[in-house]
Amino acid sequence: MKSLKEKVYVIYHCFYQDFEADLVTIAGLSEYFDVQLLINNLSGKPIDKDFNEVTQKALVFCLPNRGKDLSGKLYCLNVIYRLKLKDAPVLFLHDKKSPQANNGREWKEKLFRCAAPEFAKQAVGLINKGMGIICTNEALMSSANLSEKELLLDHKEIILKTLNQLNLRLNDYSFVGGTMFWSHTKYYRPLFERIDIMDLITHFESGNVLDLEAASLTHAWERLLSYVITGQQLKITAL
Repeated sequence: MKSLKEKVYVIYHCFYQDFEADLVTIAGLSEYFDVQLLINNLSGKPIDKDFNEVTQKALVFCLPNRGKDLSGKLYCLNVIYRLKLKDAPVLFLHDKKSPQANNGREWKEKLFRCAAPEFAKQAVGLINKGMGIICTNEALMSSANLSEKELLLDHKEIILKTLNQLNLRLNDYSFVGGTMFWSHTKYYRPLFERIDIMDLITHFESGNVLDLEAASLTHAWERLLSYVITGQQLKITAL
């Protein structure tokens, strides 16, 4: 029987094996939505398709460990387009731990708040009214309180080259840190029409990318995942 609930996509990248709690959180979205889950699973631990009602129809992939969570998120978007699935609001998530940071768990919890059902209900409503990105307050890296240098670090050359390739222009360099947020699949179509995503993925750095010696393509694209949207003169709202 066809669901009467609004369809949303959840794209989830997991690297660690303790992902069950995240899957429980994602399943909570089914209170309000018809959830199509797409997973890039690098954990080495199989996803139990019968774990809950959302995982039963999940599409699961396993890409090489490049670009941290970005390769999986871009690949899953590509699957949506290649299968000609209907455009809908999309939530990007991953099992962030940041082992190099002392507050890694706290940071993940703040970002993952966007997967809470009530947050999602409000976010999808705003997306459907034309907002480009909805994230948590903690995730927004805003030009209102950070300088251009602080926002871009050493990634400006890569970012501007890519934006020029996509014929996009930014009014400011605000972006969502941690790449967990709501948007809409229709807003990413220009990216996939002009860039070979599979080729891009092969050029992402492998492993735990920290930019200790030089600016990375990976962290440039952490920002570009937002800039592809705001470059279309769409806005970011933090809740």
